[in-house]
Amino acid sequence: KLQFLYFIGAKMVSTGVACVLGVVALGIGVARYRLSPARSFPEVLGKYKKLGSMRVRTAEGLRMHCVYPVQGDGERAEYTPMGHIRGMARAYKSKVLGAVLPVLLSHQSQPNVEGGKVVGEKLPLVVFSHGLFGSADMYTQLLRELASYGLIVVTVDHKDGTSTAGEIEYKPAPPDLQYSDREQVRQFRKPFLETRLAELEAVLRYVEEKAAEGDEPFKAVDMTRLVLAGHSFGAAHTLASSGRLGRKVRCMLLYDLWARPVPAEAVPDRERTLSILSSHFAEGPEGEPTRDFKMQYSYYLKNTQHTLWSDFSWILPHWANPLLRFQDPKDAHEAWVRATFTFLDHHLQEKQGPLEILENPYLVRL
Repeated sequence: KLQFLYFIGAKMVSTGVACVLGVVALGIGVARYRLSPARSFPEVLGKYKKLGSMRVRTAEGLRMHCVYPVQGDGERAEYTPMGHIRGMARAYKSKVLGAVLPVLLSHQSQPNVEGGKVVGEKLPLVVFSHGLFGSADMYTQLLRELASYGLIVVTVDHKDGTSTAGEIEYKPAPPDLQYSDREQVRQFRKPFLETRLAELEAVLRYVEEKAAEGDEPFKAVDMTRLVLAGHSFGAAHTLASSGRLGRKVRCMLLYDLWARPVPAEAVPDRERTLSILSSHFAEGPEGEPTRDFKMQYSYYLKNTQHTLWSDFSWILPHWANPLLRFQDPKDAHEAWVRATFTFLDHHLQEKQGPLEILENPYLVRL
């Protein structure tokens, strides 16, 4: 009887807490709508302002998100991070995140059109890889900026247990893993990197097959100008996989590289790799492993957090950012985008002579 009463009491308390969280979430949603001046993502900085968005699946069941320059207007693409948010709430075991964040995002939209005809021919391909607790849905502005340069950008929900999109259960690190022991980290993350390498190969096969069939937007892909990019653990995968693809990679874009899991034998092409860290990483213990690579184009952004490259810098209300130690992303965002465009100019257009990425109040050499 006592166990039964305890069960009933716990359920009542749980229901009451859920109701309270719902009311709080509603209030935050109203505040988000009233107090935040940004209700969508900003205009991109590149040449191509009209962008299309398409979600497809490979034969292996990998969910891909494609962003690319388009002709004309069309129906606005849906912004669908809810699976990611709920998966993140499960991974963190947080009912608060699961209750509050969907309300905050309920009116958010993205400026991309759904599908659409690709602009131009022979556009370089970028394959972007998300970080831990990431997904193909949570780098909207980053993908848009790269596409606005004149690229076809694809990203994938990795099935290695690092995505919070909900299709594969998130696999946390064991509690006894010592992050100060780099070899321990390498051994734990090695199977994850192997899975991602196989997925990268599957994505490239899919793009080639669809290009041969004349499908949008892949019919415009120039596979001789392949760019690999990633954020955090995604950048580690990019670096670790680049030398094992059996394909020529024109250049790499590493955003806030988490270098600890990178195998010792993986060495970046010093002149064809752009690395930009947040100050959160650069000024902490994560900065030293990146410095060890001695990349020629290695920078960091002052007063920035690891979340700068994800959607969280844009979708949270501006008044909440200081509470979460997030910065207004606009200036730092523009700094890394401009640096990326300069780097791409040099390596995709085969410009001769030395590459000079101008430092500014935000972007400084590591």
